[in-house]
Amino acid sequence: MEERKLFSSLIMILILFSLFGLNHFESVYSKTQEIFEPFSLSALIEHGSITIEFDENFTDYGFLGQGIESDPFRIDGYNITTTNQTGIYIFNTTKHFTISNCYVNALDMGIYIDQVADGTASIFNTTCFDNDDYGIRIENTTNSTVINVICDDNYAGIRIHTASDLFLKNASVLNCRYGISIWYSLNSVVIDCVSCYTTSNPGIYLSGSNSSILENNILNFNDPHGIQITRSGDCKIINNTCNFNEGNGIYLHRSYNQYVVNNTANNNEYDGFHFALYSNTTVVNNSCINSGDRGIMLYDCDDCFIYRNLIQNSVNYGLFVGGSRNTIHHNAFVNNNIGGTSQACEVDFETDNIWYDILTNEGNYWNTWGGTGDYVIDSNEYISDPYPLSTVPPDFPTINEFVRNAFCMFLPVFICVIIFTKKERRKGS
Repeated sequence: MEERKLFSSLIMILILFSLFGLNHFESVYSKTQEIFEPFSLSALIEHGSITIEFDENFTDYGFLGQGIESDPFRIDGYNITTTNQTGIYIFNTTKHFTISNCYVNALDMGIYIDQVADGTASIFNTTCFDNDDYGIRIENTTNSTVINVICDDNYAGIRIHTASDLFLKNASVLNCRYGISIWYSLNSVVIDCVSCYTTSNPGIYLSGSNSSILENNILNFNDPHGIQITRSGDCKIINNTCNFNEGNGIYLHRSYNQYVVNNTANNNEYDGFHFALYSNTTVVNNSCINSGDRGIMLYDCDDCFIYRNLIQNSVNYGLFVGGSRNTIHHNAFVNNNIGGTSQACEVDFETDNIWYDILTNEGNYWNTWGGTGDYVIDSNEYISDPYPLSTVPPDFPTINEFVRNAFCMFLPVFICVIIFTKKERRKGS
């Protein structure tokens, strides 16, 4: 009887704790719902595929509007379910147009826009679902606007190529092989998007696209990374959530002058943040907890500023520094590289990295520091934080709140296992 009471109490406790672990999934769901409430297909007008290769084709189809900025041609309210290659194809036009309130399911691509005049293309409140290639593809234009779109269950969600000054907001890209890919498109802005569960590409991939902004996106459960940026400079990566990815949370490669602030990269299989062949990058107020390898990795990175980051429970080092003239201070290192001699490592040809603030003589918080003397950094030479902090810098998030949620996510599974085991024992008796 006592054993049964204990077992019942344990189940109730685990259930209550597991509710906290639902926060992550609820945030993804609510974020997706914010995009727009999916419309009923029955409310749309069934329409065949649309191909526009000349300005006069807009009027040939009878679309409303005059093709000017204040009164664009409107492709609105259609259910385009077709076995043709592309649902909506618009090429080489000069008129302003909008695609809105449509559902597009084609054999190959949902919407393909190519070589239209600058600033003439806009897509709103549209779903491109279950296409064998791209949900939305935009190429060879500038100043396009895409807001409130769902591109789930396609081979690739959204592809932007040579289309600078893109504005992409509130896009859902779930269960695609490729998420949001942006190539050679300067000044792109991607905000408030969800790109999760990719199988061959990051949630957001940015290449050759200088001066772009990625802000307030959710990029979880992707294979390999949440965000990958390569050969792009002067970008801002702000307030993104990149958790539970098969590779790194955020992976930046061969770029410069990046601003990485207020991002969360927890429970990733490899590194929370991986920077390779980088320079002049600011990494501030980020969180990386439960990394399968390192919290933050700097590989051949110079002149970077690492400040006020929470780095906790990394299997390997919390911070691995390879490079020169990097400044590292006021970070919180907690329980990284357990069993090792240090929570950080520095390996490179020159040892001119600085592990403290030269103005205040304040270093970093290390929960394994003994309380006196330097905090020694693993290296082939003597490297240390000469001014370790005795307390966590003010205004940090609660050290264990993210860990609690990550752990509790899996408690329902444990509950099922316990119940199954108890039943089997009863059968055996």
